[in-house]
Amino acid sequence: MNGTTRLKIGDINKNLICVLCGGYFIDATTIIECLHSFCRTCIVTFLKTSRTCPVCDTIVHKTRPHQNIRSDKLLQDLVYKLVPGLYKEFPRGRRILLIKIPSEIPIEKPWAGEERGDEMSDRFAFTEEESISLALHLCPE
Repeated sequence: MNGTTRLKIGDINKNLICVLCGGYFIDATTIIECLHSFCRTCIVTFLKTSRTCPVCDTIVHKTRPHQNIRSDKLLQDLVYKLVPGLYKEFPRGRRILLIKIPSEIPIEKPWAGEERGDEMSDRFAFTEEESISLALHLCPE
């Protein structure tokens, strides 16, 4: 029997929310040492005063923690898919955040011209009518 179960966003919300700001991931970024994810601006700001993951206290990097964080485009795509209004509200805010992040911190920029204030591409444009397949697996602790 292969049935489908409909989940409410609240059922998986904790996996889509940054523990530092309490909002949905914006420019999702993952620490490669422990795989915890945050908003890019949240984790960059946090790592100015700490060298450990805010969730599990794993050392990110002894001297250059920004080297061990990576943009998580798949997670960000999932957030935009599950919270469609977020993408529509966010383009202007993302450009402002890009300006505020120090230039010495590497940022992967998939949208040409975005830092100049141009419109973002339609890469993340989703509608509420589109279907999504999501599998959740229980991981033993």
